[in-house]
Amino acid sequence: MKINFVKILKASIAGLAAGSLFMLIIPAFLVILNISNDFAILKNDILWFMGIVLISASSLYFWYCTGLFSIFGKGTPAPIEPHQNLVSRGIYKHTRNPMYLCYFSIILGEFFVLGYILLLYYFLFIVVFINVYVIFFEEPALMKRFGLIYSTYKQDVPKWILF
Repeated sequence: MKINFVKILKASIAGLAAGSLFMLIIPAFLVILNISNDFAILKNDILWFMGIVLISASSLYFWYCTGLFSIFGKGTPAPIEPHQNLVSRGIYKHTRNPMYLCYFSIILGEFFVLGYILLLYYFLFIVVFINVYVIFFEEPALMKRFGLIYSTYKQDVPKWILF
């Protein structure tokens, strides 16, 4: 199987651009808001270490998932160059949304590292927001594109990890 590094790079850049809003810009704004309003801060060395591990591991796993889209999906997870094939290999055999799980872990890791309470509230908000997006927009679009193949995949593989 031939690996197309240009597609992997393109997908990575597209994913990072989209994810930057949710993982960098909004969290930075919330940190400023937290500081300026003197909201609670939860900091300790164990949380900091856990945050570094979450951010690092999730960032690497994000690249892995992007590579699977390029190799097996013949495209990217980004709408600018959508995948042609349903990706159901690798981690996608165990969860339908590992990239979102990476986003969740990075945002939670940011809270653990920085300790600003608004980042914890943001993490909870983004989990609900993405879940609503997946249910009402992404899954119907995938069902329309891939039909029975996606329907079978959806029955066999949990949306998140265990459910």
